[in-house]
Amino acid sequence: RRADALFTVLTAYQMLQALSRKAFGTDAKGNPLPKVTCRAGIHTGRVISGVVGSKKPQYALFGDTVNTASRMQSTGQQGLVHISDSTHRLVCNEDFLTLDGRQTKVKGKGIMTTYLLLAVDEAAQEQRVEAISASLAATEAAKPATREVEDGRSAGTGQDVDPQLKSMPLQYRDPHVERVFRTARLRRHEKALPTSRVLFAFC
Repeated sequence: RRADALFTVLTAYQMLQALSRKAFGTDAKGNPLPKVTCRAGIHTGRVISGVVGSKKPQYALFGDTVNTASRMQSTGQQGLVHISDSTHRLVCNEDFLTLDGRQTKVKGKGIMTTYLLLAVDEAAQEQRVEAISASLAATEAAKPATREVEDGRSAGTGQDVDPQLKSMPLQYRDPHVERVFRTARLRRHEKALPTSRVLFAFC
């Protein structure tokens, strides 16, 4: 959704702004410590995601989108948000964003059209975010209630695989983490479906 891309760009911008204002104290001689600088890169595209690993399971994203988001970070500038053309197409109508287009040489991609976020109109941003949030809340409120399965339990909880979970000799301290991972293992042979994600990388 366009709102996802916009909120991701604004989050990255606000993180960089907060970091630029952060004071890290002084050294032994009383001199101020140097500022920590950071780059942010954002790209929008399709990925495959899932929990991988048996000894140390972790949620991971795979695909060219992940690599491109990393390239946006590495080819960006310190203190600025660098976005790809696919992300720009989702936020280009937001007048409160000041974006500078450029041609960037990207490893493994050649020349790409990318954009640096130079400034954000804070007042206009607040109004726009409030409007989007209100719209999303109204959309969620209009959705039908979660359907119930025949035995009265909420659909999509994973309780239907309880009998199979006990056969797996794995133990976790957090019951929620255990359910997520065990359910993922039961379905590990199912075809992984690509999903749309907005990714950003920091350095």
